[in-house]
Amino acid sequence: MCGHRGIVFDDAFNVSRYAFRLATLLVSDDGGNGFPCAHLLSFRVTATKVQVLFELVKECFQELNPQYVMTDDTYVFYNAFKAVFPASRAAKVFCSFHISQALQRKHKDLLKSTQETVLAHREELLGTKTRMGALLPPECAVYHIKSRRVMA
Repeated sequence: MCGHRGIVFDDAFNVSRYAFRLATLLVSDDGGNGFPCAHLLSFRVTATKVQVLFELVKECFQELNPQYVMTDDTYVFYNAFKAVFPASRAAKVFCSFHISQALQRKHKDLLKSTQETVLAHREELLGTKTRMGALLPPECAVYHIKSRRVMA
């Protein structure tokens, strides 16, 4: 039976000029092939709306009992699945693509935050009453952040 190995749920947005989101349910066979079997088109993808979709899927496949449910880094799809198939022992697994995206966003935020901290410390140092130019050899010029002028 298709889907006993696992199911994958993902949604896409900005695929047209309209604000619709398209969520797709894929089932996996023993060979690792994925087959789209259900779609949800909505302005918002919520656990309640996904639950309605799983109820329709259950009408066709009462015995759906995958080993895993793979989704992005939210629990919307998994919570809806468990609400409709409470006896299922399917493990929640995260999609590596979405994990990579989340890590990249976090790294970018951390680097931005670190850069802002460094700039704030630099401004604090350069904005003190001590003339930074006096601490440097005469051939160096320092850009004073607060006054936006070059000091010698």
